[in-house]
Amino acid sequence: MVREFFFSLLSPVIATGLYGPLKNYRQIARLDEIKLLTKLFYHQLSGKAVNWAMFIGKGPGLTPSSDDMLVGMLFAHYLAEPEKSIEHFFNETPPLSSLTTIVSQHYLEYATRGIFSTYLIQLGKKIKNKEIIFKDMLEILSIGHHSGADTLLGLWIGYQIKQQQRID
Repeated sequence: MVREFFFSLLSPVIATGLYGPLKNYRQIARLDEIKLLTKLFYHQLSGKAVNWAMFIGKGPGLTPSSDDMLVGMLFAHYLAEPEKSIEHFFNETPPLSSLTTIVSQHYLEYATRGIFSTYLIQLGKKIKNKEIIFKDMLEILSIGHHSGADTLLGLWIGYQIKQQQRID
């Protein structure tokens, strides 16, 4: 999946919209807010209803940082279990249209149906075939100002959660 060595190679200027340099992903993962996000995602995937309102629309950009992270996390789920639908993901959340931008609303809604950008689909194919290379990750980082970094952070977090689910 998103290998940790990749993050160690990143320049400190490659930053997430809310949490600073992506290179500091281990410190980011220890933040209380990220721990809560991780816990809620784990609960949601375990069948418990979650209200995502506190995370939707948070951060800068046309697609706010937290939304991009959720898209990355949802992508990790679909890579691991493409047959397990999570279209109900936002059922306990107020309408996304009241919480975020229209662009981000659509990305999130599509992500719950397993529909992702071409960049992510291409990356997913390479991850599954264990062919991933640095260039592929850099292509994702080129998306938007912070969107690529936020999405990769979400993908890494989602991958960690899917690994934990396998253990539990």
